[in-house]
Amino acid sequence: MFPDIRFEYKWVDEDFGYNTGKAEFRGGKTLSYFTPEGGSAEALELAASILDIDLAEAGYLYNESTGESWNTLISWNQMKNSLKRQGCSTSSLPPIIS
Repeated sequence: MFPDIRFEYKWVDEDFGYNTGKAEFRGGKTLSYFTPEGGSAEALELAASILDIDLAEAGYLYNESTGESWNTLISWNQMKNSLKRQGCSTSSLPPIIS
């Protein structure tokens, strides 16, 4: 119906840095599809960009000289606060697991 409309779809779930990806479509065809390996630097960076989280501020460390992945888990409170800043309801989130 609208063959020239291009749209990008990005997704992330509650398992931060896993089950995330992005795809681009136009005219009913998939132009690109990317699902990084769960826990990889690419997956963490994509999830952070979708949720508007700064990985460094959230406590992740990245070794640029070796290219090692971000290696510290984001805290539940930091993710919850980021969602609140975006105007998302957090009332249905599960309780914090220690």
